[in-house]
Amino acid sequence: MVDRLGQVLRALLAVAHRSTADDLPHIVASAVDGLGGNNTLIYLSDIQQRVLIPFPGPDGPALGQWLDVLPIEATLAGRSYQRGEPLYQAAEVPGGGTRLWLPLLDGSQRLGLLSLVLSDTGPLGEEVLSTFVTLASVVASLIVTKTLYSDTLVRLRRVEQMGLAAEMQWGLLPPLELETARISVAGALEPAYDVAGDSLDYAVDNHAASLAIFDGMGHGLQSAQLSAVAITAYRSAR
Repeated sequence: MVDRLGQVLRALLAVAHRSTADDLPHIVASAVDGLGGNNTLIYLSDIQQRVLIPFPGPDGPALGQWLDVLPIEATLAGRSYQRGEPLYQAAEVPGGGTRLWLPLLDGSQRLGLLSLVLSDTGPLGEEVLSTFVTLASVVASLIVTKTLYSDTLVRLRRVEQMGLAAEMQWGLLPPLELETARISVAGALEPAYDVAGDSLDYAVDNHAASLAIFDGMGHGLQSAQLSAVAITAYRSAR
C-alpha cells in the first residue's frame, strides 16, 4: 500500500503542476481510484463554517440536482470536520461499502472534507486510514495553492453576495487558523459578508508572535479603506 501511495502521489503532483482549480475534482478522483476507492467528492466549508459545499467540478451536476449541502452541525461529516479526524459509515451506494470522511487540513486550517467509498465493509485498518489521510493532506495543500489564482474555490465557499468593503477585508486577511508546537492562533470575521473596517493581522516568527486587531471608524467603503491603510502600515513597520 505504501509503494502504491508513493506512485499515486507522484502522478497526482505531476498532473497538478499544470492544472487549474477546476481540474482538482478529476485528478483527485483519479488518485483515489488508484488507491482502490471510488465515488470521490470534495467538500469545502463556507467562510462562516456552517455548511459543507460539494465541489464536483465543471463537468459534474449543478448544485442542487443530486448533490446536497451538508450542515456541519448534527452530521457525521460535520463531526469529522469539527474534530479534524477521519470517520466512516456504511455507504449508501449500489454495491455497498464504507464511506470515508477525511478532513482537508492545511496545518490546522480546516478547509473541508474529502469523501470516498471503499469496497470493504468491516473496520478499516490503520494502514488504509493512514494512506488516505496522507492523500487528503496533499489535496488540502493543492486547494490552498489553487485558491491563490482562481475564483472558482472562492465563489464556492460563499453562500451570500459579499459587499465591496468586506471583499477588501477578506483580501487582506492572513490564514484564520494557525497552530505550531508553541502557539495557536484562531480568528473570525463577522458579519462575514457586510464587515467594513474590522480586521486582524498576525505574524509568527522564530522568537516572536505579533497580533493586531483593527477597527476602522465609520461604515462601508471609507472604513474599509482606513483599515486597509492601517494594516499595510502595520505590516511595513513590523
